[in-house]
Amino acid sequence: MTHQHIVIIGAGPCGLGAAWKLKQLGVSSFHVYEASDHVGGLASTIVDAQGFTWDIGGHVLHTTDPLMKQFFLKIPDVQYKTYTRKAFVYIDGTRVPYPMQLNVSSLPRKLQRTVLATKQAIQKTKTIPTSFYDWILKQFGKGLAECFFFPYNKKMWRYPLTKMAWQWADIRIAKKEEQKKGTMWGRNATFFVPTTGGVGAIWEAMANELSSHITCSKNVVSIDASSHVITFQDGEQISYDYVLSTMPLPTLMNILQNASFPSVSKLVATGVYVVGIGMKGELPAYWKDVHWMYIPSPKVPFFRVSVYSNYGKHNTPDGTWSLLFEGSYNGKKKLDERRYIDEVICHAKNLGFIPQHSKIIDTFFTARPFAYPVPTKDRDKIVTKATSILSRFNISSLGRFGLWNYENGNMDQVVKLGMEWANDMVGKI
Repeated sequence: MTHQHIVIIGAGPCGLGAAWKLKQLGVSSFHVYEASDHVGGLASTIVDAQGFTWDIGGHVLHTTDPLMKQFFLKIPDVQYKTYTRKAFVYIDGTRVPYPMQLNVSSLPRKLQRTVLATKQAIQKTKTIPTSFYDWILKQFGKGLAECFFFPYNKKMWRYPLTKMAWQWADIRIAKKEEQKKGTMWGRNATFFVPTTGGVGAIWEAMANELSSHITCSKNVVSIDASSHVITFQDGEQISYDYVLSTMPLPTLMNILQNASFPSVSKLVATGVYVVGIGMKGELPAYWKDVHWMYIPSPKVPFFRVSVYSNYGKHNTPDGTWSLLFEGSYNGKKKLDERRYIDEVICHAKNLGFIPQHSKIIDTFFTARPFAYPVPTKDRDKIVTKATSILSRFNISSLGRFGLWNYENGNMDQVVKLGMEWANDMVGKI
């Protein structure tokens, strides 16, 4: 049985961030094990046989941390292009600049009147909300809630808004007090993406620098917390001193031996399916000034569409353009790929997103059961207890699903989490 001082489970942004920092600090006795055949996790990229580039969702890189920005810019062999965000909300056939709540004047007249009429109903008291549902009403009033916030969030989260915590929303959603920021609100008001290879090019480049420390297609099936032994699907076993797990907390719970925290099974996740459509011809004028658009209508299956050919000329072959659609689903459900592709194309054509005469030459589909960790009211209590128990066995659980944290689960944030963990490890090994 081999021994590693440090084992990192998962070669996504958090795991790679930790490994990068360990190497930088001169630590050599560590290894990263990835269950799939590639690095990047939910932030990976696929370039298909037709030459179209597809990310697993509408990923762009942005950060308010200057040190993290410098880190990304200095990764070898990755070049970037920076964009000013051009995002919209599609309501009643109208493109409203994002964030919609800061651009009410762009709404259709009828909706403008409804929103303005209900603004007076916004609570002026200091009453603390009891749910995400309450927070929406308190911040924006009934008009904006009913035309956008309720339908969009019900569609994306697939979970009762009344059962969701509200504190995370202060970080991720523009409030009415920020009206003056207009379309420049938010961390991603400007963003940068690799010029080739999609956002996955970042993780591939990091992995190249860490190649001797990474093994892919190596699935962990059990961890004995008391004896510090990891067993893989192929039967191999290794011992360890410390583990960083970036797998979803419930998954970790299911494979952990001699330690338990059953409350973790109460954590809720929303899955995402991604449909990419590649078209021959010139990009329609309708999409030339768009990076992505939110679709709140419950009659339309997808909640967001991104114009991936606008993220870089190398994302599509010459003479083509592409759209990437995202829809949410119950991650425990098995999806019919052909049905979902056909459904997306049908709705996209009905909305005019894909012109009827367009020649579709490529389709892409993937579904991921873990995409959005739902911030339920009991999430923080469950995660705090679980991570405390794990720490007794020298196991740390980090990352978007390791900490079950949506509001601080962007790529730059989880890379930084991994790096900070690596710094802490240096004093322990």
